[in-house]
Amino acid sequence: MAAAVLLPIEAEPHTDAPALGCNRGVMTYVAYRGLDSWTFIGIGWLLHTAWDLVHHLKGNPILPFYHDSSMACAICDPVIALWCFRGGPSLIALVRGWFGPGRTTDHAHGGASATS
Repeated sequence: MAAAVLLPIEAEPHTDAPALGCNRGVMTYVAYRGLDSWTFIGIGWLLHTAWDLVHHLKGNPILPFYHDSSMACAICDPVIALWCFRGGPSLIALVRGWFGPGRTTDHAHGGASATS
């Protein structure tokens, strides 16, 4: 059986350690509260959006080969946060609501219409 190895999270060279530690503490608290609350999950996504913006503004994208990857992430994350603030509703039910109820039970005649 292979043993699991836990590697320490290294700070990036351009970040200062106290601020990184504070961010970890805030995110840990938000993540813990998110175990019971969709609202805190949404707050976590908004915090993630802020960190994506910092990556974009500092010129240190999440994906080094795609310069605007952090900005793209910052655009999508608030949408996920809004979904969380709504309580994480079923996306399937939402789409079904947009397109109507679908087939009705008015097909009792097997598709043939009665003529008189």
